[in-house]
Amino acid sequence: MDTEAIFNRFVRLAGLDADGAEGWKPLCAAAAARLAERLLPGADAADERLLLAAAGEACYQYALSRQNAQSIRVGDVSLSPAEDGLEGTRLLRDELLAGAAGLLDCGCASFRQVEA
Repeated sequence: MDTEAIFNRFVRLAGLDADGAEGWKPLCAAAAARLAERLLPGADAADERLLLAAAGEACYQYALSRQNAQSIRVGDVSLSPAEDGLEGTRLLRDELLAGAAGLLDCGCASFRQVEA
C-alpha cells in the first residue's frame, strides 16, 4: 500500500498541516501494514477505499494518542476532556473500513453478496 498516499489522506482527515504532521508518518505506515495483512487475494492495494480505510485507522490512532484522561478542577468548575471528537473519529474509521470490507478478509465467517 502507498503510505505516502495514506499519509496525504490522513492529514486531510485529521485537519493537520502536512509539514507539521511528518512525525505521524509511522502511524500511517502501521495502519497500512495492518490492512495489508488482511487483503483478500487479488485485491488492489491501490484501491481508494483501502487508502481511505488506512487513513481512517491512522486518524483514529492519532485521536487516541491526543486524548488526555485528566480533568482539571478550579474551585467549583471542573473541565474534562470531551469524547465527542474521539467518537466521531471512531465512527468515521468504522465507515471507511466498512467501505473497504469487500477487499479485506475479516478473519471470521461472514455473509457477503456475490454477483451471479
